[in-house]
Amino acid sequence: MSLILACLLQSPNLEPIYTIGGPWFGQSLVRVSDQDGDRRDDLAVGSVPLTGSGGRCSVVYLYSTRDFKLLATLRGSTCDARPVAAIPATPIWPKGALVISNEDSGYEVLSLHDARVRWKRVGVRPCMLNSSAAETVGDVDGDGVGDFAGVVRAPGGDVHVELFSGLAGVVRWVSRDVWGSLVTPRLCVAPDFDGDGIGELWMVEGAGATALDTTRVELLSGRSGQSILAVLHPHESSGRSEAVASIPDIDGDRVADLALGFEVEGSTANPPSGWVDVLSGATGETIFRVDARRGDGEFGAHLAASRAAPCPRWAIAAHGDLWFDAPGCVVIVERGAREPFARFAPKGRARGFGAALEFVPDLDGDGFEELAATALEWEWEEADDGFVTILDGGSLSVIRELRPPAW
Repeated sequence: MSLILACLLQSPNLEPIYTIGGPWFGQSLVRVSDQDGDRRDDLAVGSVPLTGSGGRCSVVYLYSTRDFKLLATLRGSTCDARPVAAIPATPIWPKGALVISNEDSGYEVLSLHDARVRWKRVGVRPCMLNSSAAETVGDVDGDGVGDFAGVVRAPGGDVHVELFSGLAGVVRWVSRDVWGSLVTPRLCVAPDFDGDGIGELWMVEGAGATALDTTRVELLSGRSGQSILAVLHPHESSGRSEAVASIPDIDGDRVADLALGFEVEGSTANPPSGWVDVLSGATGETIFRVDARRGDGEFGAHLAASRAAPCPRWAIAAHGDLWFDAPGCVVIVERGAREPFARFAPKGRARGFGAALEFVPDLDGDGFEELAATALEWEWEEADDGFVTILDGGSLSVIRELRPPAW
């Protein structure tokens, strides 16, 4: 994929509720370094057209998180590429970079100050095209640019994790354990565990696991890829692991903990459901569970965490499904709490609400970061559309609803 900077500093008219839309708008949400000089992180929104959509290509929109002004539109040459991670700003790349995942051509890195593709890893096949596909762990090789780990499927079909140099694309390490061809691990970055100044990497066995009632969970050193902790997490066979997030310390041991989302698909007898297990980041033992309410949808499909001091929180999305009259929802859990304190479900028949989640900087000054959540296929008559809703991180009230520019 080759991305080109198409337009800068576009200024849609703002309204009290400002809406952004387009084909599968918001398929991915990635928080990026400051793009407009206001010292706030901004938001990259990936838009992916449906298959057979007349040759349309994927688009990445960059938005200011202060007023949600459109800052730039980056257009690609294929329809399946999308942003999956961000590399923070450094003197070398003053606005940071996006990691792009492309099912056909692998990973590539796009520096945002000049919209230039810096390198591609052609022939590398990412296993996923969402935010669990890649994570930035820090500058492992000391070249002044953050490095990232990605889930890769080898030519023979086996799956492993590789750490790529953010600056040059050189592979710095490959995970020693090879996961079977049917397994798709989920990744999330965790705070430095072993004191080497580099973030660690949680790797969780996802869809395709051979055992139906256990999920393999492993903590890898971000610097070397060596295993720090490995456990088999027991659970009901009805759920499959779909999301993972490093969350603020729950059990008081000063180590960030881990949330695992398990979806339960709907059937003729039961609607879709799910749960989230919270594990100790130090031992891997289960601390507690957050269960779905009936009608929520595929609860635990996506997870996101905010560590903004002094009010860190984490969020769970239930992916909606109109077939089961499940609109989807988002819930917020406070640090140290074991039950959600706020819940948001969209009005109307939103089929795919909760399709992506990302925290963005505090907008209203209440100390809580806000939450961006995507809905896909909002109504039957607008089956190709997507919407991104900005929710207040304190109350989950709607701050803005985003609809994309004209496609």
